[in-house]
Amino acid sequence: MGEDPRLYVSRELGEEIVKYIVTSISEVARRLLEETGPPEKSRFLRALKIQTETLAIARSMGEERCSVLRVPEYEGLSTIFGMEDTLRQ
Repeated sequence: MGEDPRLYVSRELGEEIVKYIVTSISEVARRLLEETGPPEKSRFLRALKIQTETLAIARSMGEERCSVLRVPEYEGLSTIFGMEDTLRQ
């Protein structure tokens, strides 16, 4: 399975990663607003809709299909996806 990544993490590395992610998302948003024409925007919105629907399906699967989410290392992920109540049942 590989080495435990928790051995190499730090607050500074986390902040650096968050800064990189925010910068990347900001650049995509800027390009979408300033450089993207209507056909591309339409394709982007369709792709976003598919991603949103996929996340909704994953969220609704529940404990019986996603028992791995009950493992302590995954509990923090439940808050990201708004699944706290689902996982507590």
